[in-house]
Amino acid sequence: MDDWGNLAEAEEEQSRRLATLKEYCKKNISTGDPRRVSVQGHLLFYDNIKTIYCYIPKAGCKTMKLLFYNLEYNKTERLISVGTADFEGKEADYIAPNAHKSGWIHGRGHKKMKHYSEEELSLRLATYRKIIVVRDPFERLASAWLNKFVNMPARGTLSWVKGLNHRLRNYQERNQPDK
Repeated sequence: MDDWGNLAEAEEEQSRRLATLKEYCKKNISTGDPRRVSVQGHLLFYDNIKTIYCYIPKAGCKTMKLLFYNLEYNKTERLISVGTADFEGKEADYIAPNAHKSGWIHGRGHKKMKHYSEEELSLRLATYRKIIVVRDPFERLASAWLNKFVNMPARGTLSWVKGLNHRLRNYQERNQPDK
């Protein structure tokens, strides 16, 4: 193995990480009700493959949602990565019947916690596989920067950028170190 001397070390590290996560949750989540946790809207349930996916935006969630959707419904849907402005002529000439624009997957009716009763939810939380994909924080930051500040301004509105700049200036003014 690369960084781990043996499987026992890897298991010990995984146990340490799990303990850290549980301790954090105990300190920072005021209620035991999982529906009240802020990630509740990010838990997607796939009953046919008995899997719960907790998605994190900008960490491959579009690809993972597509993968789980295809597994759940035994389909072979694909996403196209080019914008409609990149097509010469009719868009239909370039897109296969099972290929969709990149945002298509987000509206596919993935099941969430609200779709289940307390009993059904408890059973799924206890028995389903749980998957979360994380990403290096600096890589994620760079990707978000490119997406929101480099590529998005070319697509249209900048009003949200102005609002963000206003909030950042207010934060900076409130948090000036003493001179």
